[in-house]
Amino acid sequence: MRANDPGVKLTDTEAKPIIREFWASYRDPAAGKGGPTWTRFKSATRVSPELLQSEKLSQHARLYVLFEHKRILMSAAPSQVRQYITQRGPGDYADMYIFPAGMKWCIAYTAEDDSRGDVVLLAGSTEAFGPEAQRYALPPED
Repeated sequence: MRANDPGVKLTDTEAKPIIREFWASYRDPAAGKGGPTWTRFKSATRVSPELLQSEKLSQHARLYVLFEHKRILMSAAPSQVRQYITQRGPGDYADMYIFPAGMKWCIAYTAEDDSRGDVVLLAGSTEAFGPEAQRYALPPED
């Protein structure tokens, strides 16, 4: 991680139960054991990276940011998360998950990209975003 990381890194003692709860909430056991969590979401919608600008995120004082491969969990204000996403460099593209306490929803920024740019997924309760969820949803690629 670099100096411009979003938020404050949680200790292993603080992070482990939250990461376990995240995995239990979002990993579909029927999808096997390998690969990043986003490949095993029970259900997810591909969305525009612009979803991060939603005011719905600002309703949370703090969000969790999980860098899955390094098992680093951070606590950050929505503004810190937005700033990190817009300022990240080429080496910063790792599977990253943004979610609130309670884990009602999760935004996954994957290490993948395609002709439409970064692959960003919204999983969990999309109702939390109301009509915005549909506005930011991307149609399947041909």
